[in-house]
Amino acid sequence: MTYDMILFTGIEGPDFPFKTAGSYKIASFLRQQGYSVKVIDCLIYLLGNNFDDMVDYIDEHIGKNTKFIGFGTTFLGTDTDLLDKFMERIYFNHPHVKIVLGGFGRKTPKLIQNEKVDHWVKGLSENNILKVLNEKDVPKVVYDPTHAASFNFRESVPMFSKEDNITYGEVLPIEISRGCRFKCKFCSFDLLGRKPSDDYLRSEDSMYNELKYNYEHFGTTQYQFLCDTFNETPEKLLSVKKAMERVGIDFNFWAYIRVDLLHAFPEQISILRDMGVRNVFFGIESLHDPSSKAVGKGLGREKTIKTIKKVKESWGKDSLVTGSFIVGLPHETEDTAKEWLEMIINGETYLDKATIGALRLRPAQLPGDAWRFTSVFDRNAKAYGYKTGQIVDRKNMEWVNDNFNYESALKLARLYFNKFVERYPIRDEGGNGGEGRYLSMLNCGYSWREIVDNKTKDLGERGLKLYEKYADDVFLN
Repeated sequence: MTYDMILFTGIEGPDFPFKTAGSYKIASFLRQQGYSVKVIDCLIYLLGNNFDDMVDYIDEHIGKNTKFIGFGTTFLGTDTDLLDKFMERIYFNHPHVKIVLGGFGRKTPKLIQNEKVDHWVKGLSENNILKVLNEKDVPKVVYDPTHAASFNFRESVPMFSKEDNITYGEVLPIEISRGCRFKCKFCSFDLLGRKPSDDYLRSEDSMYNELKYNYEHFGTTQYQFLCDTFNETPEKLLSVKKAMERVGIDFNFWAYIRVDLLHAFPEQISILRDMGVRNVFFGIESLHDPSSKAVGKGLGREKTIKTIKKVKESWGKDSLVTGSFIVGLPHETEDTAKEWLEMIINGETYLDKATIGALRLRPAQLPGDAWRFTSVFDRNAKAYGYKTGQIVDRKNMEWVNDNFNYESALKLARLYFNKFVERYPIRDEGGNGGEGRYLSMLNCGYSWREIVDNKTKDLGERGLKLYEKYADDVFLN
């Protein structure tokens, strides 16, 4: 069989990856338009271990009907030489087929410069991808933010299909809402500061249909909720809870949560517990109150810590709570940062895990940088006291202000992250990796209890077997 489109995606890492949404969401949308689409995950593993098989697969499944080959780039983190070589084979063997990028990661800017790449479809792209298919003289960077708002997200259909090589019982991502009602000044996502509207929230029937479909076809009961702010209103949580209850099975999930909303609506804590929450990610950013307020997190240190304590008391030992922190926000000094970082290390914040990084500033726009996402800080750095300096790898921008500088903030962030790992193992091998490690562990067959108890020592071996199984599923079916 030849496909109209083949989309590649995948997360790099030593263990089995968890599913990401972008390529699958585009595939689902294109299938609704009547196109045949194949999604192939584990891109980096397959190119590194099955390169010739991948070339043969492409040659066999590209036909006159094939419009483009797509590559999700958000989680490409290492050298792209093999990917460049693979694109080159497609480019020369199938000159009628476009090569299209999606997503945004560390290697996206480099890949955009590749002359063999026809387009990068930027941001939320269901409607934007139609420009590539239906219009002439399409620019290399395809981006229209109004299209993200015009897409009928409320009645979205299931993201995954039976042909997507889903492992039985696999943890899957699910989109419940799009955009964010808040406007954190360091954030550059689409649909920031959107007004409250049902247009950006899945209907109960739409959520129910996807949960039911995934359970019946893949046995999925564990989810990563992708909302920028999952707990934006109690009404939203209750709508999701009703959809879950209609399926009639027990679910559990991981989500991005705002602490200040749990404080404002304390009933959310028990609602989330009853829904099956297992792991949440709090974007706390700083425990220096002036810095927190400067980025729109004005709850304050005392209330933040008290709320996290209530969360842990309600959800019990089977929950894992992560806090994310940024060193170098406005009004922060090295001394104020050390003071609250020590609180984290000493266990005063009730967090199970902390991710700590330095503030990064990106230039608002440079010649040829139409690909770049920018935040309020990026566009108005001087207004917030930052003097921007040398561009580093066209990705990070060094900065200095009257209190601090990027180099010092980065050293401090790394020092205290390592201290935290030493004192509180992060429940993965080596103490590194993001929240996705929890999802990978579940995919590798560990129970949540084993993850909480840090009993996942053969994760790499299990992950390799799942990689191998996935390759067999793709090439033999």
